[in-house]
Amino acid sequence: MVANPKKTGKRGAAGAGQGAAREDAGAVRREKRRAAILAAALEEFAARGFAATRLDDVARRARIAKGTIYLYFRDKESLFQELVRAMLSPVAGTIASAPLRDLPIRAVAEMIVDVFVNQIYGTRRKDVIRLIIAEGPRFPKLAEFYYREVIARVLPVIRARLALAVERGELPHDALARFPQLLVAPALVAIIWSGLFGRFAGKEPTFQGWVEAELIFVGPDETGRVETLTVREGDQVERGMLLFTIDPDLQLADVAMQEAAVKNAQQAYDRAQQLLKTQAGTQKNLDDAEAALRTAQARLNSAQTRLARRKVFSPVTGSVQQIYYRGGELVPAGKPILALLPPGNLKVRFFVNEATLPKLKFGDPVTVTCDGCERDITAKISFISRTSEFTPPVIYSMDERSKLVFLIEARPERPEHLRVGQPVSVALGQGQ
Repeated sequence: MVANPKKTGKRGAAGAGQGAAREDAGAVRREKRRAAILAAALEEFAARGFAATRLDDVARRARIAKGTIYLYFRDKESLFQELVRAMLSPVAGTIASAPLRDLPIRAVAEMIVDVFVNQIYGTRRKDVIRLIIAEGPRFPKLAEFYYREVIARVLPVIRARLALAVERGELPHDALARFPQLLVAPALVAIIWSGLFGRFAGKEPTFQGWVEAELIFVGPDETGRVETLTVREGDQVERGMLLFTIDPDLQLADVAMQEAAVKNAQQAYDRAQQLLKTQAGTQKNLDDAEAALRTAQARLNSAQTRLARRKVFSPVTGSVQQIYYRGGELVPAGKPILALLPPGNLKVRFFVNEATLPKLKFGDPVTVTCDGCERDITAKISFISRTSEFTPPVIYSMDERSKLVFLIEARPERPEHLRVGQPVSVALGQGQ
């Protein structure tokens, strides 16, 4: 038997297309995992330093197995090197490829300052440079790698432009051309200063608060007994995933009854139609039979919908926070069987005094800290109460309970790092 070449070709093309799609999806997943490992490594290195950081800690923060790291990086040193390359090499490339010869020396200096402020000091890149400064003397290979990847690409370009500035008379002497390090030294001092004193300078007051969840409660439309429960507390679920089923006995019986009613109505309609053709019946009898058939069909559709809804699927992507009924238990209509928490449904609630209220507006950033949390979790204010209260909840208040306070809510940008009910401290502004 010879296969049809056209069909074989179509199947082959379809298979190739599906294979390419799977490869693309796999590449995206690998890139996301690699980015997650680098992000977790940055947090661990910044918090503990290079020497004290373990790959176990990085894996735990990235929520992967330790062995997965070795699929992407040879060891801790290569992981750190890739962090330097990923975060700082693009900045070095920006400076190295800029048309510096065509700019006045003042514009060159302003451009370097602008790159430093916006692409380094205002981002987590400054933590990488701070790590190099702190760990470089003890780990010369790390310092050498940073020199090759960053300094060796930028310093010659700056030196050549400063020498040209001396030739053109833009600079009165050649000190900067001979020691271009002087041009970037203030930037390094700023990073060191931020690490040592940034937390104390202009410190904003801290407000006490807690993490609250906006749960999605999922339950049956009608009373029934839980037949199957496919999830447990803490499970991650995707939108459309089956959560539980309720016994469908009554609904099955109702569907059977409505199917019988439709069959009877159809027979009555057919009879009325035949009688009208033989002039033994009336148009009114046919219209009544047709209306009865439509009603029976609508009731059947309703019964089938009620039967289908005995299987309940997740309306959102999130985690199962609590289960209220187990298999075999009778659930009243409208009562939730479980509660889901989408990642974006966490919010931080805290109270501020009347004097602080005018400083706040919607969308303002705040910094959230707590025991055992990630460093500098940021959130944005999403709600400002228009009415005052005399006292925040007692367990979260610290001092001056008799003063008027206003409830503020903020949405964290990384809600996965917070837990429901967790006490937190909130500082206005974004941490440096």
